[in-house]
Amino acid sequence: MNNANPFDLLKYNLSKEVFEMLKQIYSIIQDLNNLLKSNEDNFSDFEIQSNDSFKFKVHKLILLTRFDNNQSILSKFIEICSQKSKEEVEIALNFIYTGFPNFDYFLQKLIK
Repeated sequence: MNNANPFDLLKYNLSKEVFEMLKQIYSIIQDLNNLLKSNEDNFSDFEIQSNDSFKFKVHKLILLTRFDNNQSILSKFIEICSQKSKEEVEIALNFIYTGFPNFDYFLQKLIK
């Protein structure tokens, strides 16, 4: 899924709900990328608590809620995921952490 088109998610058999939420999360991530480029020092206080792959991704997703002003988008995403199969949730999380362009830089800042 590397270098995937962020709006070409339907081929991964994600439900329409998850697809729509990922589009909104993509927008947040783009804003984060821009923020990172303009002010790197604000990200030194992040700390990752787990190296377990699935929990690691969930933890990072929760950290992103800090940048969702009313936390509605990511909270809703987590709520939707709680009603979906683990497979669909993993596909969605993997897309967030491997499919979005330039997101590696953000991940590096998180685990720095």
